[in-house]
Amino acid sequence: GEFAEAYKIAKHLQLFLPDPTKPAPYDRMILVITVSTVTIGLGKYDEVEKQVALAGQVIRSTLGDKESPAVGHHYFRIGRLFRLRGEFEKAKKNLEISLDIARRFPYFPDVCHNYNDLALLLKDQPKEMAAQALAYAEDALRIFKEKMDDKDHPEIAQSHQTLGEVLLAQGDLVAARENLTKALTIRQAKFGDANSFTAESLHTLALLTAAEGNSQEAVELMRQALAIREAKLGPAHPLTQASRQQLADLEQKLSQA
Repeated sequence: GEFAEAYKIAKHLQLFLPDPTKPAPYDRMILVITVSTVTIGLGKYDEVEKQVALAGQVIRSTLGDKESPAVGHHYFRIGRLFRLRGEFEKAKKNLEISLDIARRFPYFPDVCHNYNDLALLLKDQPKEMAAQALAYAEDALRIFKEKMDDKDHPEIAQSHQTLGEVLLAQGDLVAARENLTKALTIRQAKFGDANSFTAESLHTLALLTAAEGNSQEAVELMRQALAIREAKLGPAHPLTQASRQQLADLEQKLSQA
């Protein structure tokens, strides 16, 4: 969750790497992908476009038309960026390309990351796509649990989080709470109470609690999420703004009760 510090380090290292128009060592290729990932975490979506373009340039100059996990990672970052910006068709196209590459190599974390992002993209869509979202989220969680010895690994927490969000969108509040609570428990144990991933779980649990009809508890959870996001991500981050708006909506609903 410490994206700002990671961004400073990654950007500093990038200064010492070769011309992106020429073939580069594998570590440069991975670094530019890392910078784009961290930039997404910071909510700098306009800058991400530049970083993604740079990553694509480095990948093409290094690999040409050769397909590789790095190419899949590139399409994944593009897909995630479009998803976060609400550009559904572009997000779906790029995530499906990334998933196809990940399945062919295969490397199970890449497959699962694509499943989770596609699940989040499709969860609010019409019935057929929503059903696919649930299948993607369930498959990601199943695969991570099968492949990982640490059953409280952060990747498993993220998959519980994603599945919980999908179930909440579909109105299965009982199963949603089970998964979101598991995600929060793992994240608090791994990252602490004041981490941005913990805030994500608190934010979604607040929405779930409101859907269950407990507005007061929902407000308290959203206040916690907002406080963490303001401290860790800054007041202008899109996720912070989302928690602030949701808190205002919940407080208004509570005042009218």
